[in-house]
Amino acid sequence: MGELTITLDDVSSLLHLPVIGDLHAFQPLHVDDAVQMLVDLLMVSTESARAETAQCRGPYVRLQGVRDIYERRCQTCHWKTAARAYLLYFLGCTLFANKSATNVHVVYLEALRDLSMTERYAWGVATLIYEHFPSVAESTADQDYDEASPRACRWIATKKTVKSIRTPSYKERLDRLRIPDVCWIPYGEHREVRDFHVRSCYSVLLRWGPVAVYYRSERVVRQFGYTQTIPTPPVDSWVSYDDIHDRWMHYEDYIVPAGEVCVVLGACFSDYMDWFFRISHPFMTPSHALDPLPHGHAPQPRVVPQAPQTDIPHVPEPGASSTSAEEPRHAVEVCDDIAERLERHLSLGVVTPDSSTHEVIEECLRLARSVTQDHLIYIRCRRKRRTDQA
Repeated sequence: MGELTITLDDVSSLLHLPVIGDLHAFQPLHVDDAVQMLVDLLMVSTESARAETAQCRGPYVRLQGVRDIYERRCQTCHWKTAARAYLLYFLGCTLFANKSATNVHVVYLEALRDLSMTERYAWGVATLIYEHFPSVAESTADQDYDEASPRACRWIATKKTVKSIRTPSYKERLDRLRIPDVCWIPYGEHREVRDFHVRSCYSVLLRWGPVAVYYRSERVVRQFGYTQTIPTPPVDSWVSYDDIHDRWMHYEDYIVPAGEVCVVLGACFSDYMDWFFRISHPFMTPSHALDPLPHGHAPQPRVVPQAPQTDIPHVPEPGASSTSAEEPRHAVEVCDDIAERLERHLSLGVVTPDSSTHEVIEECLRLARSVTQDHLIYIRCRRKRRTDQA
């Protein structure tokens, strides 16, 4: 059905994190710097900090260790230190959870050094870059959900539903999706609580610390309520970290042109789908013979003529051995294979009907089939002559 992705609007609506603010400019930490930061900001001894980073094998700290620090600082009434430990634990469990599920990077303490300044950062951008979102697929809706809460709180993912997720079934579901099946604007009821911000249409580079990524909202404007057009080819115009921040702060100059408002949700121009299937890998799972086919396409019956081998003498190519095991294929067989592939392409619905590409494929299919049909008539006529002569 085209392209979809996680956008800044998704982060804002699902998690209620700000997508407005500064992009954090921290740099990668050496282990010694991480030890010093733990000593300065969490009030741990140098020996404890070194033991922690040695156990984590780098500038990390265990989540359990951070939780212990938080509890000790609360008992001694060091509230700022306790707040830093709590926020670091929170970040390590949610926004910046890594594959270990037990450690958190000490570098995030830099954003918590001045607690009065933490709200100035665009935490939603950091979340988008690291792509840590709660899965809402195969989850249960919370009956007590309040629309004033973040949209992600509407869903409860239990261990049972998570274990039931099977990759092949989801690939098949994605392959079967059509434009009317997609909920392009899922936050309509939530707009009174979390309004759409035009910064979601920003399109250049985003960064968080040393990590910089491209954010190309022009490829998914249907998610913002606009008609999708063929996007311009991406240009890898890499700029410095300072320039990324400057563009972000002057986002009005880097907003994707809105274009036409969707009259029908998910609408796109007629040539968009042709373009999309040319530049993308259309399907993730092999199709089955009994699958319903999109756009009303049905495979045409195939007639495979069996040409006698004696009718077409084998002529070896110059320089080729006459005892070669690979026999040359007859032109009729090649045309038949071409027709089969074209039929399969049309049956899968990867080309929009009435488009120029669809017409070209149908014309090529007619040409290929005419060769096989003419040859079939020729074979039948020869057999009839032999029967009459006999």
